[in-house]
Amino acid sequence: MEMLELKKEIYENKGYSLRYKLCPNELVKLRSLVEEQFLQNISKHYPNYLELFKSAGIENYHLHSHLVDHSKIWPKLSRCLAQNACNEIKEMNFFKTLTNDFSPFQLGRVVYEREVVWEWDEMYWRIVRPHQQGDVGTLHADKWFHDCMKIRERVFPKGANALKIWIPLYCEAGKNGLEVVEGSHHKNWDFRIEDIENTYKPRLNCEESQIERTLLSTEPGEMVIFNEDLVHVGAVNEGSTTRISLEITLIRTLC
Repeated sequence: MEMLELKKEIYENKGYSLRYKLCPNELVKLRSLVEEQFLQNISKHYPNYLELFKSAGIENYHLHSHLVDHSKIWPKLSRCLAQNACNEIKEMNFFKTLTNDFSPFQLGRVVYEREVVWEWDEMYWRIVRPHQQGDVGTLHADKWFHDCMKIRERVFPKGANALKIWIPLYCEAGKNGLEVVEGSHHKNWDFRIEDIENTYKPRLNCEESQIERTLLSTEPGEMVIFNEDLVHVGAVNEGSTTRISLEITLIRTLC
């Protein structure tokens, strides 16, 4: 892979790259790590339903999600992989490739509401049921969160920037996934900061429907790597199964 061309994609041209893909056994492993945590959380809150969710599989969570309090049992902290799982991921070939291509970097820390957990690598997953607008967020750039939550000044080395690794584990290409505003990292955006649920969140000062975005057609395991200034959002799931994706933040000290 030509690194100069890759960096141009991410930092200069589109703002993202689709050049990386998990091999089949890596996809299986990541799915198993996420599903293990998923089932542990179901067992913690609803032990009587554990076998039901286990037999259905995480991709069919939506079929039985009415049995649980979805918003209560899936805050971000319950979707941050345990450190031992993060350590396993760091030994996988795809992560070693990222290390070769994008070093020097450090991983993001788990930031939950207004707290930073320094000893915990941040690798977290999202769960998006079909036709549930509330399961996705609003258009944003990661940099807006880094700044308004003071993550940059607390966590980042001086002069560092962030890259997001977005990995679909269960998805239906063209029906769900990640929407991006191509080239948006070159623009200045007008947004405000709101205090929501004991944390600060950026919100655009315009109607999101006015902003043209592209749904990236990704199959499971096809990664999206984008810079922290790219405006993006998780797409409303128009498919028939639950979409599960994994996110990893690389804090780079050199571009």
